[in-house]
Amino acid sequence: GAEKIVAIMIGNLKGMEILHQIQSGMKVTMVIEVGKKRSLSMNIFTILFISVSFFVVAAATVGCYVSYSARRLIIARAQSREQRQLRARAKKTIEQMQLRTLKDGDKETGPDGDSCVVCFEQYKPNDVIRVLTCNHVFHKTCIDPWLLEHGTCPLCKCDILKVLGVEMDVEPQSEPVQAPGSSGQRPLSTVIRVNEEDNVSETASSGYDSVQGPDESAQEAHAPSES
Repeated sequence: GAEKIVAIMIGNLKGMEILHQIQSGMKVTMVIEVGKKRSLSMNIFTILFISVSFFVVAAATVGCYVSYSARRLIIARAQSREQRQLRARAKKTIEQMQLRTLKDGDKETGPDGDSCVVCFEQYKPNDVIRVLTCNHVFHKTCIDPWLLEHGTCPLCKCDILKVLGVEMDVEPQSEPVQAPGSSGQRPLSTVIRVNEEDNVSETASSGYDSVQGPDESAQEAHAPSES
């Protein structure tokens, strides 16, 4: 009956080739060999090995990404904290500079008075102005945010905050370089350069030179040569 019929499946190309040979009158003889049955345990082992390898690689990739992201976040937070501290220090330093309230008769409010180069408005009586270390004046409400953002005088580009001892440049954090064989790690740090003593001495010397007249300076310069 039909239950004893054995069906053998072959590829389309090979089947068409055999069909053409039969149609051309050639005698075709086919030998059927019983192959070996594939081992199910081998397939399971292969699938298990591939799955474990995939999960190991995926876990290592995720771990590296999480570690990198966490390190970047820590560095970003440290830099942000240092920036906030520097900004607060700069704001406090700016507030300690001289303030003036303009009155009628001041040269800034006169017909030949200058205007604030930040807002381009003429100075008026009762305006509160900030006097910088370079002796340039600006509206307090204009120059304070400007100094927090730029740190320099809008006119002469003098680094006001640096003269006052506040260094706004924060060095970027980099990974510590370790010598071969060393396993310790240095904590991350942000370097803040504050040159108060140098700036104070520099300001004092510049103020002393400005007080001296040209004749006195010339006499001091020629004194060693005369002796």
